Amino acid sequence: MAENVPDNYIPKYAQQDEWEDKELQKFAIEFYRISDIAEENERWVQSFTEDAKIQIGADKARGTKEITDFRTRMWKHINNRKHTVLKVFPGRFPDSEDSEVMLLGEVSVTTNDGRLKEAAWSAHAVVKKVDGAWKFKEYRVWLQTDGHLL
Repeated sequence: MAENVPDNYIPKYAQQDEWEDKELQKFAIEFYRISDIAEENERWVQSFTEDAKIQIGADKARGTKEITDFRTRMWKHINNRKHTVLKVFPGRFPDSEDSEVMLLGEVSVTTNDGRLKEAAWSAHAVVKKVDGAWKFKEYRVWLQTDGHLL
């Protein structure tokens, strides 16, 4: 390491974590599938721990009640949604038992008034096992559009 470098310039590096656990891979795939189905509210909310933090764009929620309301808001102006997950960058840090992941993808939505909108997105997630099932502990998404998604 370089000498006399302040700690804020020295990042933590993830250990290789290929998500060899097939259940974790299945969880991630299923999450985006049910994200695109408006009627899957309960299963989508159950993808998060009871105290999970979530943020998509500027909208935030914490805990099951707020996440349930968050999910309802997600579909307020949307008729149809389709995610495409392009890349997954998993990792694990030495000071944590949780797995982390960065994802890159695209989403297209059809609004209730028939407009088609598309955006590239990236996400960071922390996942952990709860009672034998994988869940998001933290989930944050950044959207890149030519304007607003809605």
